[in-house]
Amino acid sequence: MAPGILVDDNTSNRDGNVLEETSDHIDAVNVLKGQNQKKFDTKSQFDAEKDKTKFRQYEDACDRVKNFYLEQHTKQTVAYNLKARNNFLHSRKREEMTIWQAMEKLNTLIDESDPDTSLSQIQHLLQSAEAIRKDGKPRWMQLTGLIHDLGKLLYFYGSEGQWDVVGDTFPVGCAFDDKIIYPGSFSENPDSRDPIYSTRDGIYSAGCGLDNVMLSWGHDEYLYHVVKDQSTLPAEALAMIRYHSFYPWHRENAYRHFMDEKDERMLEAVRAFNPYDLYSKSDGLPDMDVLKPYYLELIDEYFPQKVVKCVAELAEMPLYSVTCSDIGTSLEAVEKYLGSVLHLGKKWNCVLLLDEADVFLEERTLSDLDRNSLVSVFLRTLEYYDGVLILTSNRVGTFDEAFQSRIQLALHTTRR
Repeated sequence: MAPGILVDDNTSNRDGNVLEETSDHIDAVNVLKGQNQKKFDTKSQFDAEKDKTKFRQYEDACDRVKNFYLEQHTKQTVAYNLKARNNFLHSRKREEMTIWQAMEKLNTLIDESDPDTSLSQIQHLLQSAEAIRKDGKPRWMQLTGLIHDLGKLLYFYGSEGQWDVVGDTFPVGCAFDDKIIYPGSFSENPDSRDPIYSTRDGIYSAGCGLDNVMLSWGHDEYLYHVVKDQSTLPAEALAMIRYHSFYPWHRENAYRHFMDEKDERMLEAVRAFNPYDLYSKSDGLPDMDVLKPYYLELIDEYFPQKVVKCVAELAEMPLYSVTCSDIGTSLEAVEKYLGSVLHLGKKWNCVLLLDEADVFLEERTLSDLDRNSLVSVFLRTLEYYDGVLILTSNRVGTFDEAFQSRIQLALHTTRR
């Protein structure tokens, strides 16, 4: 089975050029809003000579963008976001395609005459990737540049309009910050008057980490959920995909009270990526025939075949993946987080994958009482879960005997 991206198999008749034109206007506003901002320390080199003022002017995009955000800010509610995520997890059987096939699909669905350039969608993606490559950035970052806009396929597979595909992203379930573009346009959003959702923390808590914050649903959030379950891209790449349109955070410094230690690192990564997202478009033609083999190799490197993906497909159930290293090591945090994960796994009727579960599975000893307690909490929490649960580990020989007796099927696999 080829590494791939899943999309619903009913193609809409929507005009992709309309979406791309709106997206370009949004980018133009973000370009011009950021021109007077201090650049992130890790400067990109590829755009040093580019006159960024030659992109569309703010006034040209203003009316259309205002109307777009009025609709987006009115409709992006907690209720809608829960519905969108539920639809994503429980969607009917979907078409499978490789990353390159998804790029070609996007090329056919969105008109090739982008108003800012004369390039096709694939050439746009290659430009971003090649700019990153030219600056000597890591291979995983080059691939991130190549795929970061593939989530726009959502427009043709299940979105309700442009407003839940493109545009700046922001948290839902808490107060809408004044640093969000056109903050006055939230006045008709019912969440702005909700006694909980309208408070500073809302349904979250200070320091909870952005991984635990629900961002407005769109092509970034959609692609993030696809890629995190089907690739080996590092956390920085996932952050670039998920947060590069989260301008209130990475440019305006809003919502910092939700950040944890990991988010501080991710913020640097997103700021380093942002210039390649906004400024890499030009009319220089990348040679697709020459570049394709290189990027196919990158795709194969970071999108390996996975047994768990096959299990989820055979069971016709969605896959919910959690990396155990993100859970933490304090007893209270582990029990609370696992309880939440198992509750969602049961509620969504999905295949639950706990990746890198070594620390919780290791045999208990007399010399490490803290870790013994951690294993006991993990064991107790999992004891009554009756769904499909997959644990991955590369240290099988160290499993605690209590876990060995509870594993119904053990599979050995090697990465190809």
